[in-house]
Amino acid sequence: QQVEWFRYNPGPGQYDWGALDRIVDSAGARGIKVLFSVVKAPNWARPAGDDRSVAGPPADPGTYAEFVKQMAIRYKGRVQAYEIWNEQNLWYEWGGQGGRINAAQYMELLKRAYAAIKAADPNAIVISGAPTPTGVSDGSIAVNDQDYLQQMYDNGLRAVSDCIGIHPSGFNNPPDADWQTAGGGDFKLHPSFFFKST
Repeated sequence: QQVEWFRYNPGPGQYDWGALDRIVDSAGARGIKVLFSVVKAPNWARPAGDDRSVAGPPADPGTYAEFVKQMAIRYKGRVQAYEIWNEQNLWYEWGGQGGRINAAQYMELLKRAYAAIKAADPNAIVISGAPTPTGVSDGSIAVNDQDYLQQMYDNGLRAVSDCIGIHPSGFNNPPDADWQTAGGGDFKLHPSFFFKST
């Protein structure tokens, strides 16, 4: 379940858990395990200059860590896993264009969140945010998912993630197709959009 942070934390120290409580209670009653993918900082936590028409991270990763810590305390033993952000290698998930995409900055968010969740619920699984295949790597619109993942490792991913989030998107290509024999010239034929190569 994707959790849009801004919906549940309207101000510092203010929480509205109602909708999430219902999801967790309903899943638990049916024996369904829950993963929360936590994204989209509230405006009060966003840095000045971010494009408010798109999702983005907080100015201070500690505010995100506090939110996921409160979630982990509330749902200890009932939410099994937390994904820390999603598609952070895309401009509209990371605060706008203009070179804002930054794996080192993302890793600070993950490091703080990992420590906060583990302190509240040591058995919870923490999953790194999944970069997405993009077909573009200009640093403003997007960074190639494999390059971004390497940058995450270069900034300490191994020590602060129980699992690695990925998006093995196929973008209309059959799962057994090979990008090297599929032809070229069409955006969807970029190697990023083939399951096997990803």
